[in-house]
Amino acid sequence: MRRLPVISLDPMKFLQAFAAGLRAEFADAGLMDGIDLAREVRLRWPFLPVILTSGHPLEGQLPLGVDFMPKPWQLLNLLVAAKQALASL
Repeated sequence: MRRLPVISLDPMKFLQAFAAGLRAEFADAGLMDGIDLAREVRLRWPFLPVILTSGHPLEGQLPLGVDFMPKPWQLLNLLVAAKQALASL
């Protein structure tokens, strides 16, 4: 599996460049908020699993098909969520 850098300035350019081999990514959305980034990823790559994490409640704001994990999260819970998301591919 290719190691991917954490991004902070332009997540869409990063995702476009690595879409073919992308497995998991942690992103500080930078110019976009997490909801906008999740929405854009779902539009461009509808079968790519997306897990959005936030310390703020996001009920009713998530794009369809985006999983939510509230912060602070435990590493094991994140790993389980990622494994379930990848199993759905």
